[in-house]
Amino acid sequence: MDILRRENAQFPASIWSAIEKEAGLVFGKHLTGRKVVDFKGGLGIGFSSLPTGRVISSKEKLGEASVGVRMNTPVIELKIPFSFPESEVEAILREANAFDISSIEKAAKKVCVAENELVFYGLKKEGIEGLIPSIPHKPIKAKGDEILPAVAEGIKELVNSEIEGPYALLIQPQYFGKLFGVAGNSGYPLTLKLAELLQGNNIIVAPALKSGALLVSLRGGDYELYSGMDIGVGYSEKKSTNHELFFFETLTFRINTPEASIAIEW
Repeated sequence: MDILRRENAQFPASIWSAIEKEAGLVFGKHLTGRKVVDFKGGLGIGFSSLPTGRVISSKEKLGEASVGVRMNTPVIELKIPFSFPESEVEAILREANAFDISSIEKAAKKVCVAENELVFYGLKKEGIEGLIPSIPHKPIKAKGDEILPAVAEGIKELVNSEIEGPYALLIQPQYFGKLFGVAGNSGYPLTLKLAELLQGNNIIVAPALKSGALLVSLRGGDYELYSGMDIGVGYSEKKSTNHELFFFETLTFRINTPEASIAIEW
């Protein structure tokens, strides 16, 4: 028996495939953090901590030897339960053209919220630092609807810190409409001008952000999301007419270059 306990469900492979397909569509759209950090997966369910390379001195001694304790970043487990009706299991088995995916989508989005929260804001009490709290640069202040000068200033700050591109611009949904104008009086589409600055069409709508926008270098090596067991679907039990399922993953996050991002505020 593994941690997902799928054997308790006695589902054929077609049921798991259908659930994973629908969840995968949500993950592909909403796992914003994975779009801007390095993802290092396949480390296994036994992966429980990530060495930091740091040592702290202990007040204890062993004989005449001093003691140093190697520091590690912990690996956390995320688990989101959801119910899946027996009627929809039967619909899939009958090869129905469609089935009710609402519970799958809702739970999958909760997984995305949790993982994005870890990447962008960390889990301070557990010793996992988030991308945004670690940024040493002062936020760039955008004036009115003028996003282009703010992005240009932000990239200049990153370049001055020897942070190369390409870059991604993550932006809250409510500000996304600001990107569909023209650059000054040139008549040049703002999105195309932004793409030139970013060195690619790297504009990402990011509901995970709590304010404004974020510039992140995509050069690689600056931020790392480590996955022991990537997101999987597991089985808990049968209750009345529902199957109780859950999404599960183990992960941690490491920052190597906090200077590789800068916030933009309105």
